[in-house]
Amino acid sequence: MIRIGICIGATTVSVVTSEKETKVFQKRHGGNIEKVIRDLIEEIGIKDNRCFVFTGRQKNYRPFLYEAEAIQYAIDELNRRGKELPDAVVNMGGQSIILYELDKKGRIIQAYTSNKCGSGTGEFFLQQIKRLGFDDVEKAVKIALEKEAFENPYVPSSRCSVFCKSDITHACNEKKATEGEIVAGICKMVAEKRIYDLSAKIGAGNIWLIGGGSRVEVFTKYLEVMGMKVEIPPYAVCFEAWGASLASKDSDKHLQKVFSVNKQESFSKLPPLSDYSELVDFKSTSRSVARNGDKCILAVDAGSTTTKLVVIREEDFSIVASHYGYTLGKPHIATLIGLEEIKKNLGAEIEIIGIVVTGSGRYLVEMFLTDYNLKDKNQVLVKNEIICHAFAAEHFNPGVRTILEVGGQDAKYTYLQGGIPVGFVMNEACSAGTGSFLAEVVKETFGIENPEDIAPVALESLSPLKFGEQCSAFIEADINIALAEKNSKEDIIAGLCYSICFNYINRVVGNRPIIGPISLQGGTAYNKAFCLAMAGVLQTNNILQNNEKIVVSKDAGLMGAIGAALNLKSKIRNGEFKPSSTTIENLLQKSLKELDFFECAGFGECDYRCKIKNFEIDGRKVPFGGFCRRWESVRKGEKTINPSEFDFIIMRDEMLFKEFSNMGNGSLRTIGLLGNLLDLNYLPFFTNLFAGLGFKIVLADSAEDVDGLKRQGSAFCWPVERSHGMMANLIKKNPDIIFLPHIKGTENNLHSSKTNECCPFIQAQPYFLSIAFPEFDSNRIISPYLDFSAPLEDVVKDLIIPALKLGLTLTELEKSFYKAWQRQMDFKDSLKMEGRKILNWLEEDEERMAIVVFGRPYNSLSSHLKANKGITRKISSMGVHLIPYDFLPYEREEEETGMYWPSGQSILRASRFVAKHPQLFGIYLTNFSCGPDSFIIHKFRHYMANKPFLTLEFDQHTANAGFDTRIEAFLDIVDGYRKVNKKNVKVPKDPISFRPARVEVEINERFYLDSEGNRLSLDDPRIRMVYVDMGKYSIQAIAEVTNGLGIKSIALNPANEKCMQLGRKYSSCKECLPYNLTLGSMLLYLEKRQSDERTIFFMPDASGPCRFGQYNIFMKLVVNNLKLENVAFMVLSAKNRYSGFGTKFSKRAWVSIVTSGIMDNIHNALKVLAEDSISAQDIFSKGWEKIKKAIREYKSFSKYKKVLRQVAKDLRKIPLKKQLNEAPKILITGEIYVRWADFTTKEITEELVEKGFVIVRSPVSEWLKYHNILIKRRINRDYAQEYIDRLIFSLKTRFEKMYEKEITEILSSSGLTDNHIDNVDEFVDVAERYMSPLMKGEAILTIGSSLKEVFERFAGIVVIGPFGCMPTRIAQSILAYTMNSQEKTRISRYDKQVDELAGEFSKCPIFFIEVDGSPMPPIAKSQFEVFIMTSKKVGEKMVAMATR
Repeated sequence: MIRIGICIGATTVSVVTSEKETKVFQKRHGGNIEKVIRDLIEEIGIKDNRCFVFTGRQKNYRPFLYEAEAIQYAIDELNRRGKELPDAVVNMGGQSIILYELDKKGRIIQAYTSNKCGSGTGEFFLQQIKRLGFDDVEKAVKIALEKEAFENPYVPSSRCSVFCKSDITHACNEKKATEGEIVAGICKMVAEKRIYDLSAKIGAGNIWLIGGGSRVEVFTKYLEVMGMKVEIPPYAVCFEAWGASLASKDSDKHLQKVFSVNKQESFSKLPPLSDYSELVDFKSTSRSVARNGDKCILAVDAGSTTTKLVVIREEDFSIVASHYGYTLGKPHIATLIGLEEIKKNLGAEIEIIGIVVTGSGRYLVEMFLTDYNLKDKNQVLVKNEIICHAFAAEHFNPGVRTILEVGGQDAKYTYLQGGIPVGFVMNEACSAGTGSFLAEVVKETFGIENPEDIAPVALESLSPLKFGEQCSAFIEADINIALAEKNSKEDIIAGLCYSICFNYINRVVGNRPIIGPISLQGGTAYNKAFCLAMAGVLQTNNILQNNEKIVVSKDAGLMGAIGAALNLKSKIRNGEFKPSSTTIENLLQKSLKELDFFECAGFGECDYRCKIKNFEIDGRKVPFGGFCRRWESVRKGEKTINPSEFDFIIMRDEMLFKEFSNMGNGSLRTIGLLGNLLDLNYLPFFTNLFAGLGFKIVLADSAEDVDGLKRQGSAFCWPVERSHGMMANLIKKNPDIIFLPHIKGTENNLHSSKTNECCPFIQAQPYFLSIAFPEFDSNRIISPYLDFSAPLEDVVKDLIIPALKLGLTLTELEKSFYKAWQRQMDFKDSLKMEGRKILNWLEEDEERMAIVVFGRPYNSLSSHLKANKGITRKISSMGVHLIPYDFLPYEREEEETGMYWPSGQSILRASRFVAKHPQLFGIYLTNFSCGPDSFIIHKFRHYMANKPFLTLEFDQHTANAGFDTRIEAFLDIVDGYRKVNKKNVKVPKDPISFRPARVEVEINERFYLDSEGNRLSLDDPRIRMVYVDMGKYSIQAIAEVTNGLGIKSIALNPANEKCMQLGRKYSSCKECLPYNLTLGSMLLYLEKRQSDERTIFFMPDASGPCRFGQYNIFMKLVVNNLKLENVAFMVLSAKNRYSGFGTKFSKRAWVSIVTSGIMDNIHNALKVLAEDSISAQDIFSKGWEKIKKAIREYKSFSKYKKVLRQVAKDLRKIPLKKQLNEAPKILITGEIYVRWADFTTKEITEELVEKGFVIVRSPVSEWLKYHNILIKRRINRDYAQEYIDRLIFSLKTRFEKMYEKEITEILSSSGLTDNHIDNVDEFVDVAERYMSPLMKGEAILTIGSSLKEVFERFAGIVVIGPFGCMPTRIAQSILAYTMNSQEKTRISRYDKQVDELAGEFSKCPIFFIEVDGSPMPPIAKSQFEVFIMTSKKVGEKMVAMATR
C-alpha cells in the first residue's frame, strides 16, 4: 500500500508518496485545490489510494493532521534515523513564517510568529521582487548574492507589509539602492527580523529551515553570518506532506470520495454590482489632435505604482497626448518611456511652455527634468497629488465637495469648500484599500495580468462575497478559504472590489463627512466594478440619496496629472510661474547618472546624518535626498532654512535637558534613567532630585539597541519598543541603580475629580522591563509607586523606602524633593511663558500662521533620540513655525468629563484652544495601535470640526515621500482654508433644540428625564432597560434581575458582524473591538425600537487606566451627534463595585452572575461529555429557563436554591460518554468582554470542543471580587473609607461568599462542573511576584489566574483580548517569560501533580490571541494548533493522574 501525504498550503499543494522510495510532487493551486490534487494523483499514477492523510490550511478534508502534527511526525522519523535534532524548526511558507520550538526530546512545545502581518512571507517576497521587475526568483537571488549587493543590503522597514512596500518603492524613487541591494535587503530583513529575532527569543542557535523559503539561499547565508547554524533537512520544501505520509493509515474510503465534502460558507453575500449601475456617472474628458506650434503643458504624475503623463494644450485645455504605465520603482525612467510613447503618437511639433510634476516620485522627476544650465532652477513646478486631484475634480465636477481617491498604494479622502481642499486624510497602515493590492492578488490568484480585465469578471458575479476589510494578509488568506469552499472566481473578485471600498470607507474616511457632489478618482477607478462597489457601499451607508450619483472621469487614472496641469495653468495666468520653452525632443536627450553618497552634517544638533545621493544630470553634479529640505534648497540655489529657527520643539528640548535638568556630574554614585515615557516628562524633577541626593544621572543614549528590542514579550507601541532599546543601552552603562518608577498619575491641575490614570503601558513599564532583563540584579532596580496627582507629602512618603534603600535620610529626601519639584514647575511655567511670547508675535500680524503639535509629550514633543522621527524638523525645514501644545494657555478651557488619561485631558483642552484661534492649526503625531489615542484622536477631530488638521501615525514607516505628501497637502489645505475663512473661524455648537435623555438620581432614587423634558419613573411601561452582549447567560440573568425590580428589560442577542460594521461606521475604527460591537449593538437595536420607547442602555464604567471607561462617554457622543432622542445610559462604576443601583439589585445581581457563570461551564461541558448532545442541550435549556424565572421572581435565597437543586438533579440524569474528571480542561481568560462574547470566541471554542476539551471561562464574578480586593487593601481609596462603610462592605462580602459557596455546591452536584471557587486573592498574590497590585486592571488577574491554574486545574490557558488591548499585552509580556515549569514549581510548592507535570513538560501551554472581528489568521492558527497539541499531552497526563 502506497502511503500518501497531502499538504494544502496557502499557495501550493504538496503530495508525498512513501513506499520503497519517497517521491515529491508540488503545484501552485490558485485556490483550485481539488483539481490540482486530482491532477497530481493522476500524474503520479496511483490507483489504489486509500492510505492517505491531509495536512495544511484546509481542515475540511479527512483524515486531517495539523501542520504541527505532520511536522512532528517528520521530526520523529529523522530522530529515529539518528539525525541530530535542532533547537527549532522554521517553516517559511507562502503566507506565514513560523518557528516551532522543540524541547530536549524533540517535541514541538510552542509556535512563534513575529506579528499578524504578511510582511516577509513567501508571497510577500514574490510580490516585492516582481515590483522590481524580476519574474524569476533565481535571477533575483543570484543578483542578491553578488558581493556588492550582499554586503550592502538596503533593509526596508518590517512592521507592516504596506510600510515595507512603500519603503522599497521610495528607495527606488530616491535612488537609495540598486535592485540587487534591495533584494538582498528584503532577504536580510526576513532573515533578521523574522527568523533570527524569533530564534533569539528562545535562544535557538541551531535550526532547520523548511518550506518554500528554504530554496532561497540568501536567507541561509545571512543567518549564517549572524552566527546561526542552519540546516535544510530532507524533503524540506514539502516537510509537512512528508510527515503526513508517515502518519497515513489505511482508510475506509477512496481518496476521490474525500472531495464530496459539504460546501462550507465562511462568508456572507453582497448584492450584485450591477444593482448600482445607475449610481455612477462616467464622464469623458476633452481630447483633440495636436497641431504644429501648439503651446502645451506637460504634467507628470509619478505614483508609487504607475506613472502618468499628459500633454495639454494651454489654449483650450484639451488633452493632445497621454501615457499610463508602471513605475517599477524608477519614476525618471518611467517618465522617459512615457515621453517616448507620446513623441511616437503625437504627430506634431509642439512647444512645452511649462512642466509640472506630482505623485510620490515627484521630487526625483523634478530634479531630473530641471535644466541646470539655466539660472532659474524653479522651472519645474512641484505639487502634491492631493491638491492636484482637487483641481481636476473641480474642473470636471463643478461644486465637488468630496473626493474619494484610490490609487496604487495610496488612498486619500479630500473635503472641499469653494473648490479648495479644507480637509483630507490618507491611508496610514493598510494596503487592502488600494489598487495595487487588488491587481496583485487577482494576478497571483487568477492569472489576470491586465487590471482592465478585472471588471468584466466581477460584473458577472451574482453573489459577491463579504470579505473582511483589515490587513492585506488576512484578505489573501480569506481568498484561499473562499476558493476551497468552491466559490466562483466571479464572486471572489467582486467581493474584493467591495472589500477595497469597505476598507477605504471604514479605515481611511472613518467618520468624516462624505457630501455630494462626489468624485471618485485614481487609477483604481478605471475598474468599473470598483466604481459600482463604491456606489453600493455609499448607498448602503445612506450617503448616496435622492438619485445622487458618483462622478467618475473615464480618465480617472490621469486626474492627478490633469489637476497638476490645471494648477500650473492657473499660476501662469496669475503671474506666479514664469513660462519656459522646451520640446519633448530636448527632454528625451536628458541623462542621469548615479554617483556616490555622502553624509549630511545637519544643522545644529541634528543627529540624523542623512545619506545624500549625488547624481550627474546633463553633466552637472546634483545632490538629492535627506529627511528635511536642506539639499533641495542647495540644488535650487535658494537660502537654506535652519529648522531650529522655526521648530520650538528644539527649544523645548533645550529647556528640558539643559536649562532645567541637573545631571549631577560631580557625583560618584550613579543612577540610571531611561529618559522615555513619563521619565522624560519629569526629567527636571528626577534629575534634580537625585543630583540633590548625591547621584550622577546616567541617561540612555540610544533607543535602538537590537538586543533590547528583541526582549519585548508582546507587541508594544513604538514608545514602549524604545523603552526596551533604552533599557538594554542603560544596562550596558552599568549604573549603580536604575530608577524605573511606576507613575500612576500626573499633577492634578487640570482635573476637578480625583480620577487621574496614566496609560497602562506607562504604569506597567517597570514590571515588563524588569522581567525582560533578568541579567540586571533586581535589587539594583528601584520602582516606587508615584502618584503625582496626590498631595506632594504623599509622593514623598512613597519615596521613603527607596530612599532608605539608597542609604538616605528622610530629611535629605524632603529637602531635595521640594527643590526638585520646584524646578519641574519652573520648567512648566517657562513653557507657558515662551508660548505667550510666540502667540503675541503671531497675533501682531494676521497673515502669520503656526502649527501646533499634539501627541504624547515623550515622543511627539521631543526629538530626543529621534523620538518623533524627525517629523517636526522636516516640517520646520519648510519654513513653518511649530509650537508644542503644552506651550499654550489652555488651562481655562472646559474640563474634559470622564477623560482620566492626563495627557488626553491636556491634549483635548489644547485642541479646543486651537480650534478657536484663527492662526493656529493642529498636527497630531501618534503611533501604530496607541490605545488612548484611538479615543483621544476621535474627540480631537470632533473639536477641530471643519478646521484642517493632520494626523501622522509613525513607527517603522521611514519613507520620506509618505510624510512629505501628507505634510505638503496639509499646508496647502491650511492656506486654502485661511483664504476662504479669513478672520472667521467657526466652531460648531450643538444645537440647543436637541436634548439628550438621561437618568438622574435624587436621594438614592433614579428617574428618567426624556428628550422632551418629561420626568418618568423607571417602572414606566414605555421604558426599556437594554443590556448588550457580554455572554449570553450573564446578560439574560441580569436582565431578569431588573425585570424583577419592575423595570422592563431586554437582553440583546449576541453581537455579530453587522453590529461590528455599524459600530465602525460611527467610530474611527481604531478603538477596541468591544466598543465597536457595543456601539453597533446599540445602534442596531435603536433602528427597530418602538417610536414611543424610552431607552436606557446599561453600561458598566471604569476610571481607567484602560479604554473601557471611555465606552459610555463616546457612545453618548454618538447619541448626541446623531441626535438620537430618548436614549439614556445607566452607568454604574467600578469604584463602588457597580453597587450604585441599590441593595436589592446588588444582591440579586451577584446571585445571577455567579449562577450564569457556572451554567456556562455546564453548557460547555455537555458539548464534550454528553452522549446525545441535542437532547442534553434541550434539558439544559429547560433548566436555564427555570433559573431565569427564579431570578425574575426572586423572593428569598432559600427558595432560589430549591430551583437550583431541581435543575442540578435534572442535569445529573443526562447520559454521559465520560465523567468530568476524565476530560482535559482549558481556561479562557483575558479581557472580560471578548472572552465571553460568542462572536469573538466561537472559532476557538468550537475547535477545542472538537478536540475533546471542556472549556471554562474566567467568570464575571472574578472582576467583582477583584474590586473587593482593591477596596479591602485600600488600593481603591474612593469607596468604604469610613468605619461604618467598611463594616457594611465586610458584611456584604461575607454574604456574597456564602451565596457563591452554596450555589457552586448545588450546581456541582450535576457532575458537570467542579465544586471549585476561584481564589482571586491568591491570583493577585501570585501576580504580585511580577507586578505590583497597585497596577490596577485585568492584567494582574490574567497573570495570576494563568500561572496559578495551569497544571493544577487546566491543561492549557487561552488568553484572549481585543486587538491592541493594553492590559492583555501587559499580561502577555509577563507570561511570555513566566509560563514555564521552573516558575510554576516556585508558585505551587510541594504540589506533587505540578512537580510531576513540570518534570515532563518544560513549558506551560498557553495561547495568546488578539481578535479584531476577522477570522483567525493562518499564523495564529498554527500557534493554536501547537497549543492544542501540547495541551492534549498535558491533559492526558492530568486525567491519568486524576483517575489512577
